[in-house]
Amino acid sequence: MYSLDNPSACWPEFDYTLPPGDDDADVPYKPARQFTGHPTLDGMLIVWHGAVTPAGPPSWKDLADKTWHPWSTSLLLVECRGSGKPVRSVEAFPVATTLLGLPLFFRGDLSMDNPLTAELAKMTRQVSDARAMIPRILPARPAADGKAFQPLAVGVPLAPVKGPFWRREVQQVLFSVVPPAPRGRAAGVKVPA
Repeated sequence: MYSLDNPSACWPEFDYTLPPGDDDADVPYKPARQFTGHPTLDGMLIVWHGAVTPAGPPSWKDLADKTWHPWSTSLLLVECRGSGKPVRSVEAFPVATTLLGLPLFFRGDLSMDNPLTAELAKMTRQVSDARAMIPRILPARPAADGKAFQPLAVGVPLAPVKGPFWRREVQQVLFSVVPPAPRGRAAGVKVPA
């Protein structure tokens, strides 16, 4: 028999937190500080983590003046207007649009016929629901030299924006899309100590 001082190794861990209720809005927002090991993606994540407050993720306006070259060229800002509506690109920069096969500075609905933008649309909904950073290796795409490569993407939630008065808030997600890490550099999610 096991005592409370020496519990069995197979005893489950108990969570003594209160069940979710109406006061969930008072819980401070504190996402895990995760990084990828890719310098461009991590540049965006450092700025995003620096702008996060206990009230929630930053807005695009909060981040727009903190973006700088070269990592800002890999950004894509999208809006999720609901589960049945297409994900819409609001701001797009040259590296991201080139890697995704979109026109430069593309604004509009992301095509579900393009496997890369279809994956980003799926990620947009996942990031919005989780309210956390999600990294992903996107589907393979042929390069100019004929070899296939897989772009890397990281999505982070932004503060929702007010929709038209008859609709609910619009969820925004900021992506950084980059070519794969140079050979010999690992690009797996890293959690700082």
